[in-house]
Amino acid sequence: MMMYTILTCTIMGLWVLIGLYFGYMTIRDDIRNEMERRAKRKKEKLSQTPLSRKNN
Repeated sequence: MMMYTILTCTIMGLWVLIGLYFGYMTIRDDIRNEMERRAKRKKEKLSQTPLSRKNN
């Protein structure tokens, strides 16, 4: 009976760690995509001429 408890706890622990890892990776990827999107938008804004900026 003790062996099943240890095995179950080990499997549950691994499951939780894998879930946390994938959650962290997803959040990290979202943050990176958002930073790239903001940098691209800022670069596009800076590359516009003053006249086109006035029209927007």
